[in-house]
Amino acid sequence: MSERINDILKEVRVVLNDVSKHRWTDERLVTLISKGQQELCRKVPLLTNNTTTTVYPGLEKLQLPGNCVKLLTARSEAGSLPMVTMEEVDDMDPDWEESVGANIIALIVNNLSQRDVRPYPLLADGAQTQLIKFRYSILPPKISLVSSTGDIVVDNDLQVDSMWDEAITQYVIGKAFIDYGDTTSLSRAQVALGEYTAYLTEASRRSKSSFSKKKRTTGYNNKVASKDLGTIWPRGQQRF
Repeated sequence: MSERINDILKEVRVVLNDVSKHRWTDERLVTLISKGQQELCRKVPLLTNNTTTTVYPGLEKLQLPGNCVKLLTARSEAGSLPMVTMEEVDDMDPDWEESVGANIIALIVNNLSQRDVRPYPLLADGAQTQLIKFRYSILPPKISLVSSTGDIVVDNDLQVDSMWDEAITQYVIGKAFIDYGDTTSLSRAQVALGEYTAYLTEASRRSKSSFSKKKRTTGYNNKVASKDLGTIWPRGQQRF
């Protein structure tokens, strides 16, 4: 099995005082390791992927892969594309659902499901197709116990960098103590999960310097402030 997972299990069992495996099964602890990694990646973009989508005239919906958690950046051949909500684009163009044009200038993102993206404006009939390159954060695959006879065997390894193994360790310790449920265990769970939260805060701080929203927001605000809609016209009034 993974050396990293084995090391986490050893440390966790020492802290839980359960080296003999009477209280927590290997299956339960491996499940918590998996959940800890996924929880980190759900809140912070520790794992990312890229994809390119072709947008053709009239295409209203772009869908990112199923493991997408959050859209981080998007670029067309013309440069970076700002990502906005429906409420934000309403302020710029109340008739945005009918707007068409020769070039995409923004992407409308559904914050409840960032897999679903709409180009703004829609490409008009006769416009050239455009390529959009996306970068997005992803969830790692679940880790499950395959065998605990002899050496423990799992179906997937940890995907995040090993620098976050201690965060996952504290997550597992905290959740395991909650399983046990007595007053002392709940108190110890609070301490462990507090340490996990500190790692999460540090990961979030680092990610903000890597995926700053400032540049994208500024580009969008410039368009709003100047009312520069580029080549956007109401449906039926396209110009090329």
